[in-house]
Amino acid sequence: MKTRNLIGTASAVMISAVAVTTAPGAIASAAEVAPGAPMRMQTDAYEDEPIDIPLEIQATGGCSQGVPGTVTLPDGTTKNVLVSAGHCLYGIEGDGTETYPEVYAPLYDEHGLIAQREHGEKVYPAEDSLNAEQLAVQYNGADWATAEIPEGVEATRVADSVDQYGRRHGEPVELTGVRDYRDLGPWEVSFDNFGQPICKDGQTSGRTCGVQVLRTSNGLWHTALSLPGDSGGVNFDPNNGEALGVTSMGFYGFGGRAQPIDVAIEEVYGIPDGEVNEHFTLPESTQLHTPMYTLEEESQRKAQWAEENLPEEMTVPEEPLTLEDAQIVAEVNFEAGVGEARLQTQDAVNTLSQDPTQVGTVVESAIEGTQRIGGLVEQTAEVYEAALQNSLTES
Repeated sequence: MKTRNLIGTASAVMISAVAVTTAPGAIASAAEVAPGAPMRMQTDAYEDEPIDIPLEIQATGGCSQGVPGTVTLPDGTTKNVLVSAGHCLYGIEGDGTETYPEVYAPLYDEHGLIAQREHGEKVYPAEDSLNAEQLAVQYNGADWATAEIPEGVEATRVADSVDQYGRRHGEPVELTGVRDYRDLGPWEVSFDNFGQPICKDGQTSGRTCGVQVLRTSNGLWHTALSLPGDSGGVNFDPNNGEALGVTSMGFYGFGGRAQPIDVAIEEVYGIPDGEVNEHFTLPESTQLHTPMYTLEEESQRKAQWAEENLPEEMTVPEEPLTLEDAQIVAEVNFEAGVGEARLQTQDAVNTLSQDPTQVGTVVESAIEGTQRIGGLVEQTAEVYEAALQNSLTES
């Protein structure tokens, strides 16, 4: 769908069954570099537009923050870094855009610079679904990147998130270290993590949990919900608070893959397998996250700015909707619908397990969730109707 879109970002093991470590409550200050919080990158997509577009509007590369820490280099010097997903900080090969190296947090007063891209590369999608090597690169290729945190920017070891609508699905969790797995070969598969719990924080679906299934050299495969926009966010073990990885990809709301964080740290900084925690330490701070725009709030702000500042020709599609466009919308909305259903189920189980009298709260939340899913169905039908009319007109 070719359009100048300046106005929007387009059941597992329940956490009630898992003991989590909750961070201290009374916090005087807050941190901008925060596991699970939103982050933004700017691309060159709007360079040729005939109007000056503010950074807060055009920085639409929406991902979630991974794991911050201090790395000790072989020469003994140290630097503060943020480990996240490669496709967030560098982009996807062949998508036609270049991602700039600055990393921002969508703070309420401004887009604050929180890091500068350091190491990583673009990810490569499989152009041929029958090519084993291309599929291996897509589903097990490295998807890590690091960014250096400038002096004066506050970082915390507390993992936390709200979802795109501002809903909370779990309490803040203090991370304790990094899970240092045995490194695997390019085609090696291990089930040594099978059945272990995993939770993630991200800006789209918030806190979700599941179980790990297997791992590969660049993947922790699991059943937890991951949606677009959750990419780059921290994945951790809710039993002991160890950081496991950063969100790499999801599969229509039914599971996902996380890039193991120990592999990223080893490869970037030349740290031997098994020695990650000797060279990488989490921030000492247990500050809560600085409040930031949710995806829904940001979408509304961009829509308002576009209405007030853009000429009409810049807010409409350059080409008519096609049936292929409609299929893409349907797939995106299907994934979002599955995600909403899973979140409702997770929250219902957690709420009722803690207080069985909260049936009314669960019902009210379920009604809201059903309305959101209904809206997705309605939008999909409208797009298909428009695409079909365009197809008949052209024929």
